[in-house]
Amino acid sequence: MLIENTVALGLILLISYFYRRKRRVAISIAILPIAIIPFSQILSLIINSFLDIDIIYIIMTLLSLGITAFLIGIFAKNINKKSARNTYVAVCGLYALISTFAFIYKFFYDK
Repeated sequence: MLIENTVALGLILLISYFYRRKRRVAISIAILPIAIIPFSQILSLIINSFLDIDIIYIIMTLLSLGITAFLIGIFAKNINKKSARNTYVAVCGLYALISTFAFIYKFFYDK
């Protein structure tokens, strides 16, 4: 799971970097909240390897989902067009929700 999270984090940061290079800084920053989930999962996997307590992984992953949702909501307030705002919230929110529960499922059923 470390590889999947590292690849997801790398792709998100790469997409953000390319938007930054195109001088679209607002989009580049708006993408970054979804990078919190893979980063926290990598961190919780490292902590879990030392402590061997599975609940730490779940707590950190769900906490990162809450932080991501909060930041998506903050960044969505800066989008003026309603359809663009709804699309941003739907796409980023669904990605965060699906990836969180997919990684939790994979953590417990692929041991």
